[in-house]
Amino acid sequence: MTKLERLRRSYLRHPTKAALRAYLIVKARRGHFDPRMCSLHGVSPAVNLGTRRFIARAYASKLIPTSTTGGVHSPTSFHPKGQAADIGVVPALVGTRIQLNRLRTFQAREFAAWRQGDRPRMLELIGPINDRVVLRDMHSPLAEGTALENQHDNHVHGAFR
Repeated sequence: MTKLERLRRSYLRHPTKAALRAYLIVKARRGHFDPRMCSLHGVSPAVNLGTRRFIARAYASKLIPTSTTGGVHSPTSFHPKGQAADIGVVPALVGTRIQLNRLRTFQAREFAAWRQGDRPRMLELIGPINDRVVLRDMHSPLAEGTALENQHDNHVHGAFR
């Protein structure tokens, strides 16, 4: 029996949030998106394929989606169209060094993959690392203290065609 199967069975026997999250993390590490990755954290799973893959990669990194189609975003945002997600941490880790390390590691990996051509659907990537930002499918470093930079110090935003 695989680890994934053991965790699935464990969750079915004892359906707690922690058991579901453990199961979904292993599922994400295998490259599979599950709508419960979103609904468990109160965001809509109604997003496009590139965004679903982004969420699965984030979940595999022990991060969570904090916004997809809802919330307050700029008038030109990709969020209402189901083309973007914001990625953060579980509430217990907000404001910790763990949060910043996970977000930076995730953003750096996503940026490196985009640079190598492995994220052809990526339109935007914004997070706490100011020199690893993608805007309109172009490398666009942000100056410290600008409004857009300040808005993304505590999460990683990704938008996909």
